[in-house]
Amino acid sequence: MPRRRSILAAPLAPLAPLAAVVLVAAGLAMAARPEPPRLLASQATPAPGSPVAMPAATPTAATANASPVADLAPFVVVDIVGRDYAPKGITIDAGTTVYWVNEDGNAHTATAHDGAFDSGNMSRGAVYDFTFDAPGRYEYGCDYHLDMGGSVTVTR
Repeated sequence: MPRRRSILAAPLAPLAPLAAVVLVAAGLAMAARPEPPRLLASQATPAPGSPVAMPAATPTAATANASPVADLAPFVVVDIVGRDYAPKGITIDAGTTVYWVNEDGNAHTATAHDGAFDSGNMSRGAVYDFTFDAPGRYEYGCDYHLDMGGSVTVTR
């Protein structure tokens, strides 16, 4: 008796053009949108500590036709290089996300003295982010290198 082959086991690639025609005919096709750009920390901010905008999320069907500006969220990048944070101190608005990027050969942390955030161990190339919602001044440092320190001042 011959074995029956499951339809799921059949290659579906030949059906792709048909699926595209059906979607276009139904008005359901969406333009492909590339992934948000991945920037090096040195490319992300035009000036140290200056807030810039970054796409916040991949669009859904509901937001596909929305203005690209509506998808932007402010962020700042702090590089960890040469056992130091650069920039050491930043001032941002509430709702801004700070990204710490370890570009140093040693492991580091970005740990708030008051416990508000803690990156945990960050090896070379690791990225940690934290969104600051509450105004105030946040002092932080590296758990491994006590001479390292920085601050985030959140306004509004």
